[in-house]
Amino acid sequence: MEAKKLRAKAIQTIGSIITSVADNEDKEPFKANVLEITTHLATTLQNRLSDDDPQDEAIKDTLAQCAGFLGQEFTQFMPMLLDQLMIDAQLSLDFKMESADMPSTTDNMEMKVKIKGMGEQKVSMNTDALVRKTGAFAVLQKVSENMGQAFGPFVEPLLPIVSQHMSYEHSKGIRKLALKTFKNMLVAIGEPQNVQLL
Repeated sequence: MEAKKLRAKAIQTIGSIITSVADNEDKEPFKANVLEITTHLATTLQNRLSDDDPQDEAIKDTLAQCAGFLGQEFTQFMPMLLDQLMIDAQLSLDFKMESADMPSTTDNMEMKVKIKGMGEQKVSMNTDALVRKTGAFAVLQKVSENMGQAFGPFVEPLLPIVSQHMSYEHSKGIRKLALKTFKNMLVAIGEPQNVQLL
């Protein structure tokens, strides 16, 4: 696991480097390397890493940074990234609230709280799923912002997921990211199509 953590840190560092050169007027000296890195990361992601692999989140975040550098050219990599993001964005948190006297029936994180009129209750949720779900929306927000109008072709498959999470009751963070992504989607498809979504 330590080796995977080190690789994840290295991937994050590569992402930071790509972001730092993304604003250069002449991107040409870096372009071939960024394309090679993006291809490698997208292929690795497509091979589906285990859920607890720290490289998974690092790769997705770095791909969002690659999108900032490549812009329109990132379109070729979006299907590989989009598949994984759509899976993660739709994860169930398995949120439950039941009497504290009930025996535990899940491995999810549990917390006991006192609720007026209901007594002591046990609240549980799958925190791993929450982390992956929040991460997916963070990457969607970054990619949609970084790609600008090039994100347009991906609005239709993502619209039901993003609009459903704009009022997501279990996480304020996910709601905010979904709203920002929706704003970027409106920009990506432009007028008059975006008026129909409002």
